[in-house]
Amino acid sequence: MKREITPILIERIQATMKFLGIGWAELEEGACLAINEGVNSLREQVPDVPDERIS
Repeated sequence: MKREITPILIERIQATMKFLGIGWAELEEGACLAINEGVNSLREQVPDVPDERIS
């Protein structure tokens, strides 16, 4: 499924990056490890939400 890039989607991505402490420079340098660490941290703190409940 292809998702349209909307201003709201961009805002959500930027908010997530800010929460994880990742900037565009880190992404360009390959921040995969930092992203994985951030995701793992979020998984520990936030209960799983089924995809159908995410809008």
